[in-house]
Amino acid sequence: MRFFLRFRSSSAAWGALFAIPLTLFYYFVTVSRLIDDDLHYAPTAVSYALTPMYAFAYAVASCLGAWESGRLESGGVWALAPARSRYRVAADVLLPVACISSLMVVLPAVLALVESGAVPTIGSLGPLALAVILCCAHAVIGFGVGKVVPRSIAAPILAVAVWILVAFSRSILPYWPRHISGQFSSRLMFGEEATLASLLPHLLFTGGIGVAVAALWLPLRHGLVRVPLAAVTAIASMVGATNIVSDWDHDPPLAIGRGAMRCTGSAPVVCMPEEKSTRLNAVHRAAVSVLSDFKAAGVDRSPTKITDSINNGRFTVRSTPEVWQLRLSSAAASGRVRYLLTGAAISWPCSRPDPVIAGAVSAWAAKTTGEETAWRHQNGQERDPASQAARIRTASKNLLDAALAKPAPEQARWFEQSRIQACRKGA
Repeated sequence: MRFFLRFRSSSAAWGALFAIPLTLFYYFVTVSRLIDDDLHYAPTAVSYALTPMYAFAYAVASCLGAWESGRLESGGVWALAPARSRYRVAADVLLPVACISSLMVVLPAVLALVESGAVPTIGSLGPLALAVILCCAHAVIGFGVGKVVPRSIAAPILAVAVWILVAFSRSILPYWPRHISGQFSSRLMFGEEATLASLLPHLLFTGGIGVAVAALWLPLRHGLVRVPLAAVTAIASMVGATNIVSDWDHDPPLAIGRGAMRCTGSAPVVCMPEEKSTRLNAVHRAAVSVLSDFKAAGVDRSPTKITDSINNGRFTVRSTPEVWQLRLSSAAASGRVRYLLTGAAISWPCSRPDPVIAGAVSAWAAKTTGEETAWRHQNGQERDPASQAARIRTASKNLLDAALAKPAPEQARWFEQSRIQACRKGA
């Protein structure tokens, strides 16, 4: 009951009339249409919901925190005989502020989870916990500013300044401001999760400033102790956070491979996201068939596992002879699983093989697995016979015809040797 009475008398009550409609507007206009990706992955849903709201939530927290501090100053509360500590007084007036600003990030996250049908996980709640903690930190910072600057000045300036600093941190260079602004800079893809290392700089930078502001209210007799202590705390936290992220690129460190996968079969085991697993058995049969075609042609490929690389998010994890990382979901949706597996079985030992030899080798592999139509569709036909692409295709066809004229065992040896030769001649 005391909380509701406190809320009704707080600026958070009229602030909510602006904050909650704004939150719902941004969710339904900018978020709702983006989160339905048929994967029902909680970290993706939460990160998409939070992205437009970090700056607004922090701006509201800072603005209302400054306003509440100004109300105490104008009411002469600090001049009264101390019946409660400064921290208790500040906590009482900042609790409604922290609740409203936190609701601005919690509400869209909950809506996104419900709409996407995703079950919240511990890994999905990291960015949300970050936002809630920093809403409290911004409220404290605003409260400290409002104690020394008139609220009619401090509140609007903080609202605008905080929103600009946070919202535009993703659009400037160098990259380090985005990693300390309090706005988690990556919209997480399937398989990705925020790590503690990626969240810590945000907490350290803004949270450290909040702790420094709170240190100014310590019950120490002399300001000569409080002020240096607060300054050291603020500077150390800001410098520490900046040093941590100084060499990061546009993406913070992320954990990958965290999506729910379903696997089937053996030799090889084939794994796909649970939400895409209706085609899993068909993909496994295709894998067994392609590997059998290569084996019948004298080429041995024996991966123990073939897994959908979608679980790596935005990052590329190279395949190994034992574990193949392939885009199985998209290939299954387009009916090109066998062609994808055929290309993976070639297993180029370099990234840029010689185009003439590579064309002949890939055409031989497609012929071996019956994927010639898909190969021709992928490579197309060059209308200009004098073009470089047409000359490469003609040279590749001559090389392929010479290989097909050989007995089957020699074709297999040619295939393996040509893979190495293409990389030696390639760039």
